[in-house]
Amino acid sequence: MPVVRAAAAQALARIAYPADGSVIALDPDIPPQRQRVPLRLSAPAAPGWIWRMDGKSLGNANVNTRWLPQPGRHQLSLENGAGRTIDAVVLEVRALKGRAK
Repeated sequence: MPVVRAAAAQALARIAYPADGSVIALDPDIPPQRQRVPLRLSAPAAPGWIWRMDGKSLGNANVNTRWLPQPGRHQLSLENGAGRTIDAVVLEVRALKGRAK
């Protein structure tokens, strides 16, 4: 039964947010710490799964993770405990110019 549960979890768990092709716009009037992006899966993560942004670890996928976005194109990936990529998405973060006063 544990093997079936692990296979089912891996088959169902995908990156739910942000979606592939997402464009996130940063607002210059909102403090950066308030613009963190929640990372969400379509199913619960198995033990040992981690988030990676542009190859750098963001931590365990089984806890609430909020990424501080930086302008540019990024690749978010979900990896299992063996370092194999389960799912990956590409997203873009755009910095808006400040409002004219």
